[in-house]
Amino acid sequence: MNRFLISLIAIVGCISCRKPFNVQHFHETVFIDSVSLDTTLKPRKKDTQIRYYPVYYTGPLQDTIHLGEKLPSHGENKNFQDFVLRSLDEVTLTVDTSIKLNNLTIFESYRTGDDTFAKRVDSIIKEPAYAIILQNRSDSTLFLGHFNYLRSIVMQYQDKSGKWKDVEKAAFAYDTCLTFAKNIVVGPKQILVAKLIEYEGNFAPLCRLKLMNFDQTCYSNTFHFKLDKSIINQN
Repeated sequence: MNRFLISLIAIVGCISCRKPFNVQHFHETVFIDSVSLDTTLKPRKKDTQIRYYPVYYTGPLQDTIHLGEKLPSHGENKNFQDFVLRSLDEVTLTVDTSIKLNNLTIFESYRTGDDTFAKRVDSIIKEPAYAIILQNRSDSTLFLGHFNYLRSIVMQYQDKSGKWKDVEKAAFAYDTCLTFAKNIVVGPKQILVAKLIEYEGNFAPLCRLKLMNFDQTCYSNTFHFKLDKSIINQN
């Protein structure tokens, strides 16, 4: 009996030590993020004019969607239909700041020598983020970029005069190197879930995301987001 109690206590202790999954809700859908929330997180400073929007899920809209690791950036390309969506009339882009997420950025280094090739993880940073939900309600396939980022989306902020200005440059430049790059596509009636990473900022203007597709443009809802005032001098 004593052995059973000791084993039971050990099992309960192991379970309680595990970091809980982060469970969030978007309308009727439950997002379960394997990267748990951590109240000690600090956003890192924005160090580039090209913002990174990592994609964590593409597929059908389901009651429950698991957000595990971000989609792989390399590997076999996903085949998609010849009929590619050009009009964004049936595409909705939502930034939900009530959905609190975290993103993992892994810094790695590579060592070679003595006919060996080794990869080493130098550090892992957990960054607070919000959810980006893109819904393709059409019967066509929407192409959004390569690797695991949204190449054709930029953030805009509203200045004091009410004009919308780009915060960053679109990530089209990375398209010049496509070795083993995976396509990011959203099929008919499917959704995409990405993460909007927070950075340190000294003011929080009204912002939105702008999606560009051929000669079409789609805007997200508006939301307040922390930015660095230095971007005003760059635009």
